[in-house]
Amino acid sequence: MVVVQVTPAPKMHVYAADVAGYVPFSMAVTAPPGITAGKVTYPPSETYVFPPTGESSRAYMQPFVVKQAITVDAATRRAVAAGRPVALTVTLRYQACDDRVCYRPASGTLRVELTR
Repeated sequence: MVVVQVTPAPKMHVYAADVAGYVPFSMAVTAPPGITAGKVTYPPSETYVFPPTGESSRAYMQPFVVKQAITVDAATRRAVAAGRPVALTVTLRYQACDDRVCYRPASGTLRVELTR
């Protein structure tokens, strides 16, 4: 399981995976042969109301956790057990705003190694 915990800064919100009209938070695992990435699980979102306009959208305002199951085949498990780490790339894409400004969408990557 790949687990990413996100903590928005105070007075910030991150658009949720189920938002319309903005860039939703998304996570994708890119894995080498021998590892299969499953479905991403996003937490329930909240309704955010932008004070100046009253516009509402789906967002995460509190710390949240996103999970993606992975399946590792026997050959890859043996390689890791033998001391050969296997790397995965986790890509996050999101758009965040505070009470005044919506920032440009951003992406970032994390490298995760499976080790024994």
